[in-house]
Amino acid sequence: MCGRFQIAWPWREMVKKYGIEHGKPIPPNWETCIPRFNVCPTYLVPVVRQTDGAREAVAMRWGYPAMWLRGRGGNPWSRSLVNCKADDAASKRTWKKSLAERRCLVPATGFYEWARDGKTRYPLLFARSDEVPLAFAGIWGSFDKDGERVERFSIITAGPSPELAPYHDRGPVILEPEAWDDWLDPGRTAIDDLRPMMGDVPAGLLVATEVSTKLNSIKNTGADLMVADWSRADLPG
Repeated sequence: MCGRFQIAWPWREMVKKYGIEHGKPIPPNWETCIPRFNVCPTYLVPVVRQTDGAREAVAMRWGYPAMWLRGRGGNPWSRSLVNCKADDAASKRTWKKSLAERRCLVPATGFYEWARDGKTRYPLLFARSDEVPLAFAGIWGSFDKDGERVERFSIITAGPSPELAPYHDRGPVILEPEAWDDWLDPGRTAIDDLRPMMGDVPAGLLVATEVSTKLNSIKNTGADLMVADWSRADLPG
């Protein structure tokens, strides 16, 4: 899955790397969204979508509400659906309409998984081994929350690469830049057109690097998290 990630670029780099239209206004409180080295569920971060033929960045919170809880007398906002399985996206009610009509790019500089030694967790950053911007395949939706329309996004996941498999059985769908326009195109609604873009994490694309165990706390979000305080070589096995 993808339960934590980072976006380490400031606004100017975002514009350049993701082809965001310069004329679009910077969303409110943008400076509090990025850079952020420990993005957790429900956090406000930028996603990129296509509007009127141009790419725009929009600040959204991470995680769909579990709307079926409302029918059971529960609070749908008490649970965040941060990931959507690629193999379920076209068939499940929660995701189907969003996949057809509301797709986005989720900019990132990497995501995290954990090595484990007993109950102790050691975080690893998975990032591209080249200089190409990283973009997760995302979907977004508009929901009613206490009479107000709010937008939320979720990240599509698929099978892991060999580098990721020892740490988790799923990873985020990663879109190459040449696929961005097709993914964002609102006129592309057929699942047969979208399915080829939702493949497993490619082998050799990502490199795993040890980072600070301070990342285990959602309270820590700064650049100091990139300073490793452990080594895989020291773990048993």
